[in-house]
Amino acid sequence: MARKALVRVELKDLPPNASYYDKERAFKTMLSIFKRQVNELGILSEWKERQYYESPSVKRKRKLKEAQIERHKEKIRSHF
Repeated sequence: MARKALVRVELKDLPPNASYYDKERAFKTMLSIFKRQVNELGILSEWKERQYYESPSVKRKRKLKEAQIERHKEKIRSHF
């Protein structure tokens, strides 16, 4: 259940005389790559799930309700 995920993002080597905008662009690119990797691995969603204890009965009811909502959304999508 607990999986170790390695998120590694490296900033490309910039010359020492690189402009402020080049450094800022490189940092923004690195940050967006990091956010994408964290999102793909589901690290934040897993952390939010584990933030508070959820008893098995409450978890079961929540999952049933989520499945019901998904079925309803799928039903609506099929009409278009």
